[in-house]
Amino acid sequence: MIQLPEEYPKPEVLEQLVLWQQELERVPDYAQRVSEAKRLFESRNREDNSTFREIRGTLRTMSGGTQRCVCCEDSLAYQVEHVRPKSLYPEAVFVWKNMLWACGRCNTRKLNRCAIIVGNELRDVTRRPKDPVVPPPPGKLALIDPVGEDPFSFMILDLADTFHFVAHPELKGRIARERVRHTIDDVLGLNDDPLPERRFGAYSGFRSALCEIVFGRERGKSETQLAGFRRQLAARDHQTVWREIQRQFKSDKRSKQLVDDFEELFAAVPDALTW
Repeated sequence: MIQLPEEYPKPEVLEQLVLWQQELERVPDYAQRVSEAKRLFESRNREDNSTFREIRGTLRTMSGGTQRCVCCEDSLAYQVEHVRPKSLYPEAVFVWKNMLWACGRCNTRKLNRCAIIVGNELRDVTRRPKDPVVPPPPGKLALIDPVGEDPFSFMILDLADTFHFVAHPELKGRIARERVRHTIDDVLGLNDDPLPERRFGAYSGFRSALCEIVFGRERGKSETQLAGFRRQLAARDHQTVWREIQRQFKSDKRSKQLVDDFEELFAAVPDALTW
């Protein structure tokens, strides 16, 4: 899970989203707005809707142009997900910055799971089947938003052993660490099987891809061919693994295994540390 670039669809798409949101806000009752938000979103979030075609295209571009989920980076992404669940926050259903490119697994896993920061605690505001349909209390969303925040400032990927996401060792504050736990475990299940194993496979794949580039340079491949190798590396699944390799290799706390696997490669292609 890496920070995504802040991009926007065409102005006419943003204008249409504002109009749709205004239409929804005219429903006076909160419970009715929740119901109407679900209906309107489902009726418009279709492939034959030109606005949502543009939305999907922009979300895909933000995720590196791949078809991979921005949360788990493992599965095929094809769904527009909300950072703030539409069942709790109908006021954000058609808000551009509340949209993410996600896979069915993460969308289903997340559903309307939600916690907010109230005072000095995380409060679960998930609405369960028999709960009354009332607005959640005001508060900052606990889920780490990969567009508005940098997940790397909150967590690291354990490349030396488990390939699990864990709280950044320098992260300060109980609430910040609770946000990491909430994001990884409660909402997205980022350490659930088979994701750690897939990340390990990606680690090996990135090493192989970098080997291809090194060998290509040694064999006198053209810059065009080398650029093709680099594009292939940038298009691989689990880009967080690559970013974590770069980050940890540049730190003074890198593992012996990481040094053994990448020291000669980065020495041969030092610019790869900034790709």
